[in-house]
Order: sequence, then C-alpha cells, then structure tokens
Amino acid sequence: MQIKHTTFAGSLCLLLLILAGCFGGDAEATPTPRPFNLPAVGQSALPVSYIVTRGDVVDELRFTGNVDLAQEEEVFFTIGGRLAELPVEHGAVVDAGAPVAALDDRSQQFDLEDAQLLLTLAESRLAQQTTDADAQRLRLELAVAREQLRLEQIQAARNTTPGALAIQEIAVRLAEFELAHLDASQSQDLAIEVDRARLRLARAATALADTRATAPITGQVLLLEGAEVGAQVTAYAPVAVVVDPESVFVSASLPAETLSTLREGMPVTIHLGEVGVAPAVAGVIQALPAPYGAGQTQVEIAAANPAERSQLQPGATVQVVVERERNRNALWVPPAALQGFRDAYFVRLADGAEVPVTIGLQNNQQVEILSGLTEGQTVLGR
Repeated sequence: MQIKHTTFAGSLCLLLLILAGCFGGDAEATPTPRPFNLPAVGQSALPVSYIVTRGDVVDELRFTGNVDLAQEEEVFFTIGGRLAELPVEHGAVVDAGAPVAALDDRSQQFDLEDAQLLLTLAESRLAQQTTDADAQRLRLELAVAREQLRLEQIQAARNTTPGALAIQEIAVRLAEFELAHLDASQSQDLAIEVDRARLRLARAATALADTRATAPITGQVLLLEGAEVGAQVTAYAPVAVVVDPESVFVSASLPAETLSTLREGMPVTIHLGEVGVAPAVAGVIQALPAPYGAGQTQVEIAAANPAERSQLQPGATVQVVVERERNRNALWVPPAALQGFRDAYFVRLADGAEVPVTIGLQNNQQVEILSGLTEGQTVLGR
C-alpha cells in the first residue's frame, strides 16, 4: 500500500509541473489577440455637378502631319565609277547647274582626245580631196574652153570640111561631159568618215560629261552616307540630294468626310510636338485634293510666315490643329453633363429634373447649349 501512495503522489506532481509549464511564465509571453477587421460600410458617391457657363466654343480638328519638301532632287551619275571630287560641302547652298560631284575621268579624257585626233585627220583628208577636186574642175573647165575655142576657129576657117567640124563638136561635148560628171566621180567615203568621226567625238564628249554631276535645282546640298572621295558609285545611285528649304510644307492624309470640312486658305496651328507644350507655328491650308474621295487624300499646309519655315524640319512629325468654327459668348457644359443620343439630348438638374436641350458645336471639353438652359444653372454629370 505504501508503494501505491507514492506512485499516485509522483503522478500528481508531474501533472502539476506540466500545467505550470503551459500556463505559467511572465506577461510578455502571453499571445496578443488578432483584431478582426470588419469591411467598411461604403457610402454612395455624390454625382458631380457642373455650372452652365458662357464663353467661346470652338470646333477643332486635330491630326498628325509630316514635314516634307516640295522641291527635292537627287544627284546621281548615269555611269558607274570612282568618286574623285566633291567640290561642295554638306549643307552648302548652290545654284542650278553648279558642280556637286565628279568621277575619275581619265579614261573618258583619253577617248575624247582620240576622237578629236580622228576627226582632225578625217577633215584633213576630206579637205585635200576637195582641193584636188577643185583643181580637177579648173582643168576640165579650161579643157572645155579650149575645145570651144578650137570649134569657133574651125567654123571661121574658109577651108573647113564638114568632117573636121563634126570632130571638133564631139571634142567640145566630151569636155563638157567630163566637167558635168566631175562631182559624181568623187568618192563619198571621206565625207562619211568625217561624219563618223564627229559622231565619235560627240559620244566621247557625252561620256566625259557623264562623269560630272551638277545640281538640278537651286538649293541646299545634302550629301548622302558613303559619298566620299575614293568611294565606288554605281549608275543612277544618288550621292546627294538638293533641297529647296523654302519649299517646306506639312502633309497629311485625311478621310474624305474630313477633307470636305476644310478649305484652302484656312488658318491652322502647327505644333512642333505635344499640343500646348511644344512651340507652334502659324500655318495655312495650301492645297486640298479634289474631288474628295477620288483616291487623293493628302492635304498640304504651309507656314504662314516665311521667316518661320526654318522651324519645320524635313522628316519631322507635327501636330496640326484646325479651327473649323468658333461661336463666341455661347452657353456650354462639359460633355459629361450631356445625356441622351442623336437629337434627343437632355441634362439632369440638381433637383433631379430632366431638361431637354438642343446642342450646337462640341469638342472634347465643351458642348454648346442652344436652348433649354440658362447661364449659372447647376447640372449633374452622368
């Protein structure tokens, strides 16, 4: 019995120790309860209100355009070769016909000199033939005169026989025949040789001229990449471009329904970047395609002030704003205040009443109110 009491007491002590380890310790070891966050009760947002305002309402058209050049001509050679000269610098202003580039022309120079020598030789031989022909003509003319004189002497003689007279008449006719057929007996080979030599010279001169590239128009020379002395160029491959800086313009392709709302001479604003941020240039619509929808869609715009053309850099992209119409001192509300569709529009007043309205011009920020509201009224947004 004593053993059983000891065992029971030991078990009780062990249980007390275990419980003391689980629930004992200082206050910092006590776990902090995690808060339970209830979802916030949402409140319905109040509708945005707008005041009917009076001011200018503008119908604007905005589109992207590209800066181009109306006059831009390529400079190229009609033959290939090695680039030997570049007498102008990049960006230089030249007159039409001014030299821009030249190829190595030594071979063409040799051909030209050879053609000139051949022509000189052919002309010399033809001249000698002409001199000989003139001398022969003179001899034949003298022969005709001599035979004619003999005929006259025989005719004047008293003892002339019919036979002698007939023989002398034949001699005169033979001399005249030889004179008449002198030109026909001359060979045309030398004349043909001269013509061929002249043609060869013209061809050589043309080949030499082909080694020179000149400016097709008056303007600014822009040398292309790879255009340097010693470079090999191919026929018809451009080595430079001559542009007329004064011919800069802005072009854009627009749909027919948009083109029909524009007119030539209409003022525009050309923004060199983001509208309202980048500098702007005053412009004017220079040309419109006609008739609209016939395949041509490009509108051309020029700077209104020639002094501002230099701000338009060829190849740049610009933003164009066209003011198609402006109504001054008009009632307007923001588009968010307008409800309805087509011709059945209305606005909602602060008291919840719906008022039909008639609208006029509109843009991204304004809708003109022609009837239904008065200045200062409060309307609710949708």
